[in-house]
Amino acid sequence: MSLVFRELTNEEETILQTELDYWLEEKELLSFKKENSFLIAEGKWCELVITTKKVGRFFKENAQISPYSIGITFGEIKNRKILLSLGGAEELCTISRKKLRINETAEQLFLYQRDILSKSIIGYPTHVNKGQKILVTNPQGDCLGVGQLLLSREEVARVENAEKIAVKNLKDLGWYLRKGK
Repeated sequence: MSLVFRELTNEEETILQTELDYWLEEKELLSFKKENSFLIAEGKWCELVITTKKVGRFFKENAQISPYSIGITFGEIKNRKILLSLGGAEELCTISRKKLRINETAEQLFLYQRDILSKSIIGYPTHVNKGQKILVTNPQGDCLGVGQLLLSREEVARVENAEKIAVKNLKDLGWYLRKGK
């Protein structure tokens, strides 16, 4: 099945803006939007793709073309929300401050769809709260995926919580090996 690429509707622009506002602070957001362009790829589902401004402009000026692919899948729009893809997580990981660093042992487990224990966290940002989504990185800062915080920064710091699950694995790079897309 071929994909049909098109510009975002006003509603989709709003959904994208909400997602970017969550992950990026104002300075990073302005830079990110200045450098990138977003399009919708419609097929069996509705995907949001990210590409360079130059490619985005070319497509808008030549809307009659029907490319096989454009850019990187940033996420899927479903129920007025963006389900961030691993490509989208990787793009955001370079500039977002909502990143959690884990040790090498936890890195291996996380890539096999396991959750993260408190004792495995080596860097917890100050401006995120329990229940929020977070980008998960290894000690070198490489993006491993997306998780959801189950414990606050203060709870993670308590010794008695060392064996408690602090982050639920929502999506990890090991998915490529398990699902193969």
